[in-house]
Amino acid sequence: MRHCKSAILLLLFTASLSLTSCGNDEGGNSHKVNKFTETMYNHIIDNETGEVTFSSVSTHFTYDVTAVTIGFTAQVKLPGGSTITFEAPTTQMTYNSNLVCHTFNAGDVGAEDGTTIRNVRGRADLSIGVIYYAFEVDNRYKVVATSALPQFYATVQSVNNDDSSISTTFNNQHFTIEINSSKMTAHLVVNNFATHEEMVPVDEVSYSDIPVEITSSGYTLRAEELETDDKQDNYKLTDFVLNLTEQGLKMEGSYQCKGYTLSVSSSMFHSAK
Repeated sequence: MRHCKSAILLLLFTASLSLTSCGNDEGGNSHKVNKFTETMYNHIIDNETGEVTFSSVSTHFTYDVTAVTIGFTAQVKLPGGSTITFEAPTTQMTYNSNLVCHTFNAGDVGAEDGTTIRNVRGRADLSIGVIYYAFEVDNRYKVVATSALPQFYATVQSVNNDDSSISTTFNNQHFTIEINSSKMTAHLVVNNFATHEEMVPVDEVSYSDIPVEITSSGYTLRAEELETDDKQDNYKLTDFVLNLTEQGLKMEGSYQCKGYTLSVSSSMFHSAK
């Protein structure tokens, strides 16, 4: 029996939290503080050369559940091999109903080596373990960091290739993408996989070694043919392409499966704008 990876990912994220409590000076209600480490993908654009690079780093977060604040210690690996470490101070988070997540703006901060990290801002939905933040390094590099295991809640439009008037819309398919930074390949998991309305959804279908291209706006996953990891040809995908734009905030793409053309649209958060 297949296990639902979305549940596993959420469990892993929850297990990574270290919950602590601290009372105030008057001995009043304690604050609930979550401390955790998360792997982040850094998408880096050199504004002088136009070069785009990718790296995977660890970020240490402190989230005050009671005060709704966030602070973190982060790294960025710049082209040429240098690594910069900086600390974003404790910053108030504000819920944005349009974006369906909390937002924050920590302003400019100084790195350990004296480099100025400018305009540190971001979004977070800690109920599903997704964090996104962006900043600039000395007015030259634009950096966007996204959670390494975001789960995209997708809308999938299915059209029958034999009769294009027959279509189905799925709103409960989930896409999870892991990028191997050394090989620049991706592992894709689709939960509640289905191609047409009469098909019983499959808990989990996964695909490995999908080539990843870094673009100025994010990432592109593309393959002429993808077999499932368990080699079941009945879920083989062809003409596969997924574009992660806005440095990973949004996802769209299409592929063929079992005589249907499926188009995917989604966002890292429920309503990225």
